[in-house]
Amino acid sequence: METIPALQQALGNMFQPSVFLAVFAATIASIIVGVLPAITGALLVIMVLPFTFGADPIIAMPVMCALLASSGMGGSITAILTGIPGDNANAPTVLDGFTMTRNGQAGRALGLALTVSVASCFFGVVLSILIIPLLAPILMKFKTVEMLLIIIMALLFLSVLTKGSRVKGLISAGLGLTLSCVGFHATSGIDRLTFGNMYLYSGIEVSTVLMGVLAVPTLLELHAEGVAIAPASAAEAGKLSALLKGTKEFFSKHLLVWLRGTLVGYAVGIAPALGSTTAVWIAYAQAKQSAKNPEAFGNGVPEGIVAPESARAVCATADLLTTLVFGIPGSSIMVVIMAAFMILGIQPGPTLVIEHTALAFQMILTMGLGISIAAVICFFGAPIMVKITRVSPHILFVVLMPIIVLGAYVTREFAVDIVFIGITSLLGLCLKRFGFSAPAIILGFVMGNLLERTLIRSMDLHGVGLFWSSPVATVLTTIILIAIFWGPIQSLIARILGKKATGEGQA
Repeated sequence: METIPALQQALGNMFQPSVFLAVFAATIASIIVGVLPAITGALLVIMVLPFTFGADPIIAMPVMCALLASSGMGGSITAILTGIPGDNANAPTVLDGFTMTRNGQAGRALGLALTVSVASCFFGVVLSILIIPLLAPILMKFKTVEMLLIIIMALLFLSVLTKGSRVKGLISAGLGLTLSCVGFHATSGIDRLTFGNMYLYSGIEVSTVLMGVLAVPTLLELHAEGVAIAPASAAEAGKLSALLKGTKEFFSKHLLVWLRGTLVGYAVGIAPALGSTTAVWIAYAQAKQSAKNPEAFGNGVPEGIVAPESARAVCATADLLTTLVFGIPGSSIMVVIMAAFMILGIQPGPTLVIEHTALAFQMILTMGLGISIAAVICFFGAPIMVKITRVSPHILFVVLMPIIVLGAYVTREFAVDIVFIGITSLLGLCLKRFGFSAPAIILGFVMGNLLERTLIRSMDLHGVGLFWSSPVATVLTTIILIAIFWGPIQSLIARILGKKATGEGQA
């Protein structure tokens, strides 16, 4: 589809009454959940995932994007008012935001954070819309072999570049691939890992694995702790005039800091698997390094809010672009977006942008729409929303667990899916306990069948020579090798330099 007609269609779809109301409702829910520490927008997306089965993609996928775009804004409110980050990506905001609150500048800090979020998200939306048409000629080069190498690269990036042990990350991806093999193989006619159970012939449901591995362990952890999420002495937000003062200060004093933080956030977001948690700390460190008084950071300086919040807000749109265009998750939560595409029968990657251009544009534009709605709500409702953090985790458990169980059941209406949620929840608890990568398992599970199909086709066409069968394949193979060996090479260089420095010191 041509760019301009696709963009027009995307705008028309976005403002259909049913779509707009769905996005509006999703934004409100996301802000409420974002205010709750540990109960992130990612968890809400996972819980909504089963209900996308059979839904219209022009409603389901934008709703997912609205949930992701606005949850971080709710988290910044909690970070500033209570000193507890609503999400990991809001952690740097606590350092200066909560200090400003304790100094009686809560409204000013909130005004800065909300304005920065809107400005950065809009920047990311516009940049992503401009980039997609430029990528179209490149995407036409991607065939079966290139798709295989992209999937391998995605698995390596998510398992090797995320926090923790590289070996555990790779084992996690392998476990996910193994789970994807469960069921009746259509090509060979062989049932694999079913153990004679008829239920397993049709494979394991994606939403069941997602909720069991990611959602239930989080709820159980909160329920076990049994303490209120936020302290009873949480500070009150300032008046609307104070919030507007922060907005005015942003435009008059902090545009340069915002621009640097936004560019850092977008660059990190484009890189696969890194995500906003990495981007915010890089942006914060960069702002501190370039400041006239770096020692003031952590003591309530506005730049300590502007830099990380700008990186966090723009990173979501960059993550989405990487996921849509290349089929590689820009962050761990984008694995869930890919799972939603699979449930709807749409293959993320180059074919999506070429065959569903309007939907890709609509999802990116919805990020801007969702953040705009969220900003208006937060400006007027921040003092009220922070009270949600006083809700007992026991009540949250009682409310959310039935929704998770219902979500597992409605997808296929198999009662055994409810039992399987318990099994995957035990797996998720073990993953947390022993430091394995849950996102790597999920990506391996979601992409396993496609990896198998493309591998068989590629081997039939090119044999072992598939890795250098085209210029694009050669480039991708080189990136894969770098991803595999870069860590050991870095360690080797560090040891050599360390021995050299020790030798010089002794001399």
